[in-house]
Amino acid sequence: NAEYMGDMLRPQSHWIVGGDGWAYDIGFGGLDHVLSRGENINVMVLDTEMYSNTGGQVSKSTQKSTVLKFAQSGKEQMKKDMGVMAMSYGNVYVASIAMGANYNQSVQAIREAESYPGPSLILAYSPCIDWGIDMQYMMESQRIAVDTGYWKLYRFDPRLAAKGKVPLQLDSAKIKANVRKFLESQNRFKQLIRKDKDRAETAFGVLTTNLEHSHESLKRDSYDDFELLDHLKTLLGEAITGEKALVLFASETGTAAEVGKMLQAELLRRKVRARCMPMDDYDFDNLPQESLVLMIGATCGQGEYPDNSKAFWKALSNPSLPQNWLANTKFAVFALGDTAYVYYNKVGKDIDNRMSELGASRLAPIGLGNEKDDEKWETAWTEWIPDVWTELQTENPPAELAEPIFTIETLAPGTMSPEVDVIVPTGAKLVPLVKSELLCPADYERDIRHFDFDLSKTTAMYSLGDSLGVYPWNHRPQVLEFLKWYGLAPDALIKVDDPTDSVKEKFASIMTAEQMFTQVLDVFGRPSRRFYEMLSIVATDTKEAAEIQHLMSKEGKEDFKKFLQETPDYFDLMKRWPSSKLGLNYLMDLIPRIKPRLYSIASAPETDGDILSLCVVADDWHTPSGIYKHGLTTRYLRDLRPTDGSPIQVACRVNNASFTLPANHQQPLILVALGTGIAPIRAVIRDRLTAQSRGEKIGPMALFFGIRNRANEYSYGEEWEKLHDGGKGPLTILAPAFSRDQKEKIYVQHRLKEHTQLLNDWVVKQNGYYLLCGPSGPPCAASRAEIVNAVALSSEYTQEQAEQYVTDMQISGRYNEEVW
Repeated sequence: NAEYMGDMLRPQSHWIVGGDGWAYDIGFGGLDHVLSRGENINVMVLDTEMYSNTGGQVSKSTQKSTVLKFAQSGKEQMKKDMGVMAMSYGNVYVASIAMGANYNQSVQAIREAESYPGPSLILAYSPCIDWGIDMQYMMESQRIAVDTGYWKLYRFDPRLAAKGKVPLQLDSAKIKANVRKFLESQNRFKQLIRKDKDRAETAFGVLTTNLEHSHESLKRDSYDDFELLDHLKTLLGEAITGEKALVLFASETGTAAEVGKMLQAELLRRKVRARCMPMDDYDFDNLPQESLVLMIGATCGQGEYPDNSKAFWKALSNPSLPQNWLANTKFAVFALGDTAYVYYNKVGKDIDNRMSELGASRLAPIGLGNEKDDEKWETAWTEWIPDVWTELQTENPPAELAEPIFTIETLAPGTMSPEVDVIVPTGAKLVPLVKSELLCPADYERDIRHFDFDLSKTTAMYSLGDSLGVYPWNHRPQVLEFLKWYGLAPDALIKVDDPTDSVKEKFASIMTAEQMFTQVLDVFGRPSRRFYEMLSIVATDTKEAAEIQHLMSKEGKEDFKKFLQETPDYFDLMKRWPSSKLGLNYLMDLIPRIKPRLYSIASAPETDGDILSLCVVADDWHTPSGIYKHGLTTRYLRDLRPTDGSPIQVACRVNNASFTLPANHQQPLILVALGTGIAPIRAVIRDRLTAQSRGEKIGPMALFFGIRNRANEYSYGEEWEKLHDGGKGPLTILAPAFSRDQKEKIYVQHRLKEHTQLLNDWVVKQNGYYLLCGPSGPPCAASRAEIVNAVALSSEYTQEQAEQYVTDMQISGRYNEEVW
């Protein structure tokens, strides 16, 4: 049990935490000695810039012109720069942080310091009540200190230098306000003005100059050679020559920043000099002089801008800017968002539209990264970035294979044993599948099934509205065909040396070839563009190489689209271009691990106890050339046949709900299900019925169920009819929409329209909740339109106000869509 629950145990992080008096003054010799030893130790200094434990006495951590005990005329000297001193060793991780100014940078610095295998020092700006500030505004005080350049944010990581990169990253690259704003906000500096105004002016002037010089020095140290050259040319008024690009990002949690830096690195690989920075760190007035701007924009919550982009957007949206202000600028925008939110990718869309309005030329349509996609933002990125490279016509990176990440040793069968029989992905658990029941006639063209998993002997738990991520296995006949083609025996042993130190996706050290290509590698998934590029590099047949290169080119764009209509997988490409056979170590690097597929849970824990249910329709299709294909996970689940007493273990993980339910059971529920979107609807209904059985009063429920026909797809139909009971049961309204049972097509939006007055009463007067679940498409938008029309029945709402009412419902959680 301890091994099974090992993922619940977390490594401990050990730190020495001390004040600035200890670190800068009386304990400095000891601290310096510890840092110089090179031991793996983490130190955090809470910098209050005074001896705060003795009532506010001056120390070496105190900044120039501060009035404290023993410095009543203002401290004469500049503050000791502990960070610069520690960085001089070269092997010490050093960071300067201020949580109120940049929370994410603070967390990132602590994580990096903890992971660094040597001495680390973090200087944490720590407001003190002896500064003469109201401590409820301490976070705002930190922000102002950073914005004015009084306190710098940076991270110095020696590991970057070992990789040939600049080790210093200045996270507060731009001084956004005059430091006097900060100095005059705190009593420790204002006292000097009151005592001797002339002395204060002189001291503040020297302090300001020194702070600016310090900032400039850090800025230069954070540049690579090309960035430094451009910076110096700018200072000297010289023109900057050569192909260059500006990468700007709006990032709240750090993801957009990482994408921006990745894009900068790729530009550099393509011989394009590129700078990368937060939007607010950029000097906005210089934007018209930029020939190429690539922008990464994340949206926070309900359409909010990240803190490091608000000033940039305010300037960009200024209506006084002329329409041709950016006529000489080319741009492209990649947005990061989540369709679970109303204002999906609003930041990216706003910036994309505004850049175009100001005359900039759009290189490529905006890329819309979605947290709900299988590969999250990377799904859209792989579609977007090739168009950018095609339009830029940049020099391609060197056509050569990099060194493989993994070291592989193939052993004869029987020489060793596999590490495990079933490879369980990190974060997943083996859960017994105890039931697989066909919900449609056996001879029907579609396969719709109900599955039950038994959680009673596992540690897995779920809540109402959660989804289950199922880790599938590849189809065994396909795996055996691949191994035969590749020349690898199914029971051959593969020994893997994985140097990535990735706890998240660590390979088993020893596994059979059949295990690797059945349980681990998604060899029958959609290939990445990088895989095509690698095949073109290793192809020994010139015709094959030319065909791949054509598909990847601007001229071959339409041919590539047509090629993708056949939904080729990794094995398909290898068979098509056999001269491009890659080694096993490269396949491990290039083919991703099998990802979980998410399915809404069709059961309610309060009702069904340890049984977790799914309702799944098989995903299969014929390609334009007539080849039959089947989705990986639905075929995997379809082929599992548990029997009484013989459950089948399936690797799964529970994902949190993406929709909101009312706090009590008395508010009306408008439930719209499309196909197997009935699964979470069923869970919600069962949960409410259980509450009723406990004696709770429940509100009315309406089910609008859209499927093709009654005879084959009316999943759980008997349940619904019984609960409706001709309008007398707890399911107040039952309105199935069988689109193909009659001559005219009837969809859920038509059934909603039939109940407009009731919807108005439930939504407007009783504050009801709306939940739609199922595949995305026209019915989703059409159903929303009917809810808007229902709201507009009320005399106090115009059509436009009704639209806003429904939008407000989405923001507050009363209007929900779980679509895929």
